[in-house]
Amino acid sequence: MKYSFVVPCTDRISDLQSCIVSIEKAHKYVKSIEIEIVVVFNGGVDGSQHIKTEFSELVFFHTIKEMGASKARNYGCQKSTGDYLIFVDDDAVIKYDFLAILLTHLSDSLAQVFCGKILNILDQTPYTDVFRDNNKKYLKRMDYYYFMASAVVIKKEIFEKIGLFDEKFGPGAQYFTAEESDLFFRLIQSGEKILYLPDLVVFHPVLIETAPNKVFRYAYASGAMFAKQIFSDKAYSIVYLFFFSRTVLKSFIRSLQNIISPKSLMNKNKRFQYAAVFRGIIKGFIEYIHNEKIKPMFKEKR
Repeated sequence: MKYSFVVPCTDRISDLQSCIVSIEKAHKYVKSIEIEIVVVFNGGVDGSQHIKTEFSELVFFHTIKEMGASKARNYGCQKSTGDYLIFVDDDAVIKYDFLAILLTHLSDSLAQVFCGKILNILDQTPYTDVFRDNNKKYLKRMDYYYFMASAVVIKKEIFEKIGLFDEKFGPGAQYFTAEESDLFFRLIQSGEKILYLPDLVVFHPVLIETAPNKVFRYAYASGAMFAKQIFSDKAYSIVYLFFFSRTVLKSFIRSLQNIISPKSLMNKNKRFQYAAVFRGIIKGFIEYIHNEKIKPMFKEKR
């Protein structure tokens, strides 16, 4: 069994160096396992000359002109030769026992898709609240927050069968994020079991404060992603509508609270963030339906 790490990268060379070093350390911890590291620079800039590797024969660099993490990951899949794909972000590092833990669960699990726990790279605290969960479990639709592209392991043939990442979603794409949630829901829809492994650890930077315009882009992509699921997984469309409505309602209430009580505990940036979520998720939802469903209908009639 061979495992292919697929790492998309734009211009974070020093972070990429740390990422590769962490993978090499995990490989040394379990020497018997066969791996490769497939790095894909997107945006046309090849930074491979700045990277030092201990196992140069295991690291393969590729460059694509197009921007987009999803495009880079899909290209990395095409170039990989492993049975399993392990997606890791270029600014993340994996724990030294990552591969050892993975092998343990592969041997006693019905799943062929796994996601790990993500911790703050600075202080090892949970990346988000869901990663406080220390229980191994099979994920359901409501658990999509656990599934993040910086800590995903998937059998290659399943990834290819499901249709890879949707390249309209993800950093550098039309919709700035939500590519992993879209993949998660498509896997669930196809009947795949997805196992959350809290001892499969990846460390990733956490932004303390996020600018409202970036929050807007995240929310915009989430709105588009939920709209896509409503049309593509019609048997569960009411579930996706609930996920969408819950986010809209929560952001609206929080925004309203801060208008009524501006001296609340939340700072000014937080108030703008909730307003950005409210505007972004609705705009993304509406524009996805308009661009992907309504406009094509009129083109067909012509």
